[in-house]
Amino acid sequence: MEPYTVDPASQHPNSIVLFERFRTFRTAYKHINGHPIHAFFIVPNSLPGGPRPLLARIHGGGFVEGEAEASIRPFFLELALKHGAVILTPDYRLRPEHELTDTIADIKSFWEWVEDGLAQKALSSSLPEITVDINNLMVAGRAREATSRYRPHYST
Repeated sequence: MEPYTVDPASQHPNSIVLFERFRTFRTAYKHINGHPIHAFFIVPNSLPGGPRPLLARIHGGGFVEGEAEASIRPFFLELALKHGAVILTPDYRLRPEHELTDTIADIKSFWEWVEDGLAQKALSSSLPEITVDINNLMVAGRAREATSRYRPHYST
């Protein structure tokens, strides 16, 4: 996992100021033919102790455009600050260069990476004091990518 600087030009104007209150990291959750597919951790600079809620954000773009770290709305950053939550947002392969089945496979791989504890392992490599609680999860996004197709199923 590596520190990452979010491009201010890719953000809503009101989000730019809020990003000063976060640390951002990038890590690969999957490799395809040697090319990484990244997920981005956006972590408040100050967090209370104990396991933290996880806010998973799947970017929109109709499966043909968009990036995980782009256009993060102020309300989502404010939600993370209010609840001391960690944001995790994955990239995925886009059409028309890739098939929709590739996109679905990427999102499935992302959820398996989270469920198998590998997201936590990546986070701990840079921020060992932070633990995410995947059972205290909110999934959000700006389009159907986040809300209709990719709801994770956790059994308790």
